[in-house]
Amino acid sequence: MGYVTPPPLAPGTTKHPPLPVQVHTVVVGGMPGWQITLIAIAAALLAATGALLADRAWAARRQSAATAA
Repeated sequence: MGYVTPPPLAPGTTKHPPLPVQVHTVVVGGMPGWQITLIAIAAALLAATGALLADRAWAARRQSAATAA
């Protein structure tokens, strides 16, 4: 049994019929790029500050433990 090809489409038609309604992309709200950048910078600074404070506290505790022993 051989491969059967489908009949050709009528001129001007496509494989998929057009959608019955128009689809529009609507952007409601959202956040501008500069605000996202500002939040990312603030979060990075906060994380770096927290890491610095934790490192200094750990170093101070390690130094005081070494002098007490």
